Amino acid sequence: MMIRKHLKRHTRQRGWTAIDLVATAAVASLVAVLSLPMYQQVRISSDLQALAISMNQIHKIMQDIYMDQNPNEYPPTNLWPDRLEDWAAPANLQNVQELIDVLRQLCREEDVPGGRGNYACFYEQKENGQNYDFVAQDGSKVGGSNAKALSAFTHANPYWTIEPYDEWTNHMSRMSGL
Repeated sequence: MMIRKHLKRHTRQRGWTAIDLVATAAVASLVAVLSLPMYQQVRISSDLQALAISMNQIHKIMQDIYMDQNPNEYPPTNLWPDRLEDWAAPANLQNVQELIDVLRQLCREEDVPGGRGNYACFYEQKENGQNYDFVAQDGSKVGGSNAKALSAFTHANPYWTIEPYDEWTNHMSRMSGL
């Protein structure tokens, strides 16, 4: 009988106390709060890299379209993008199809039929077909008040850029003389 009393005194029930649970939740919350900015930065960096790759592809494909079209010109605005195949020379059909594939990955459904992307895309032929403007703006920010929304811009010159929306707006205003 004495042994039983002795064993009962030294056996402890196992499990989590309320304090243990609160402390664990606090540590987990702290780790989550501290890692969130890093996660957001990695996500933004990944989105920027994907946008840069898409803009580079569009620029190169547009150069190929220009070189293979007879006479050399960029696609007309009124045929962009769903009637490009009707406009393209036979030698240009593969380039046009590659362009449409990239646009469908990048742009929203409203801008490109079959679009699966998040970007609002705008195209305009310039200078009688000798130049063009293509803009992709983060579709989730269009019309919003977020001044840090990203836009990408390319045209016929060997040039493309990704800028915050407010800088792009200033750039476009300077180009159009507004």
